[in-house]
Amino acid sequence: SKDGVQSPDELSAACDTFVESLLVRDTASGYVANILYRIDDDVLFNGMNYALEELPTLVDTACYGRFDALLTQEAIDAQMADNVRMLQSEVDGSVAELVSQDPLALRKALFPEGRSAVNALGGFRMINRHFFTPDSTVVLAFLSPNFESFDSKTGTYLVEMLEEQIEQFTAANPDYEVLFHGSPVQSVFNSRQIKKDLLLTIGLSLIIICLVVAWCFRNKSTLLLLLSPVVYGAFFSLACMYWIKGSMSLLAVGIGAIVLGVALSYCLHVLTHSKYVSDPIQLLKDQSTPVCLGCLTTIGAFAGLLFTQSELLKDFGMFASFALIGTTAFALIFLPHFFSKRQLAHSPMAFAFFDKINTYPIDRKKWLIGLIIVVCAVCFYTSSWVTFDSDLKHIGYNEPKVLRSQALYAEKNNQGCASMYYAATAGTLDSALTYSRAIARVCDSLKQAGVVKRFSNVSSLLLTEAEQQSRIDAWHSY
Repeated sequence: SKDGVQSPDELSAACDTFVESLLVRDTASGYVANILYRIDDDVLFNGMNYALEELPTLVDTACYGRFDALLTQEAIDAQMADNVRMLQSEVDGSVAELVSQDPLALRKALFPEGRSAVNALGGFRMINRHFFTPDSTVVLAFLSPNFESFDSKTGTYLVEMLEEQIEQFTAANPDYEVLFHGSPVQSVFNSRQIKKDLLLTIGLSLIIICLVVAWCFRNKSTLLLLLSPVVYGAFFSLACMYWIKGSMSLLAVGIGAIVLGVALSYCLHVLTHSKYVSDPIQLLKDQSTPVCLGCLTTIGAFAGLLFTQSELLKDFGMFASFALIGTTAFALIFLPHFFSKRQLAHSPMAFAFFDKINTYPIDRKKWLIGLIIVVCAVCFYTSSWVTFDSDLKHIGYNEPKVLRSQALYAEKNNQGCASMYYAATAGTLDSALTYSRAIARVCDSLKQAGVVKRFSNVSSLLLTEAEQQSRIDAWHSY
């Protein structure tokens, strides 16, 4: 609710309207596998029936003392009077079902005193069969996508459908706000921003390069000759990545755009030297060794990333290495064929400017040498002041509205704390449950140490066969 005045009943109705409209919109596309937004009565009753049928395995031995307290004559009289009050005030028949199945309210013994229904639901509150935050101001729905969580291509269609549905819903219901977050959503917004950044950075780079080249070379074909090896290198690298891996991180391609600037330098070596040498053969004799050596050292630096454990860094290193190989090969093998027998047209003023910089006698300017030494000393001294962000989640782009949704969920449901999920796997169910209990013991020790605020333990409901048999024996004995 935008203004906070809507009641839980109104929020529940708004949730139903939005989810049902979204499912209708998704009928043709099938991007949504399921949306859990309310618990039907038959599910609740089936759960209650299951609990009653399997009660001996669900009852811990610590409950028997509380059973004794509930089975006294005074407790029975009080509970029956309470049952009468509940039956007289009910409207949908669910209370009658509950009372008929558990007239003595033995269910109370399953929850230790002081443990609220909110905690029993893992931090949620159940109102009108809908999931609410503990303060009843936010109604929750859990959407399961019908694709892999990091499939940003399919995820894009889902997010676009969600955005369209939210826009349509909020236009018709201006008092409500719909927020959403999750791994597939984060992947989509990350992908969107990378594409925008690629277009911006590469566009600006090309504009600057075109201006410099246009100033230095007075030939319209020079720009095409300069960019052709880089374009070839990029496609050569993508082709190699396909044949080797089949897929790669889009973020690696975004970072790899930096390499295109390095690759341009090798093309400029060849193009600039053609100003001084008109014979392509002589040009190759002069430039093959320095260009190849420069390329090899740069490739070696990027290839070092292949020995890291990060898939992103591996993709970046492989993409950059192949891009440099393709660019250098094109510059030395194909590019000279397009040179004419005469020198390329150029701007004498531009080359004179760069020659003047290159021939400046730095070694004979003592004040400049002193300044360089001072700057180096300052840099060395201040280098220890640098701090590093150790949270790798910040390596990607974080959409503001997604961050707001995450923050609201954490604030309302987890008291501002982040949620983490752990899974135990094994060859058999009993082994997995044993490992799950080990995880629960670790979480409990972390909770005692104040590191963990709260944790939900599924092993309290799912037991190994030995534990089930032990509880059944205790039940019969009781």
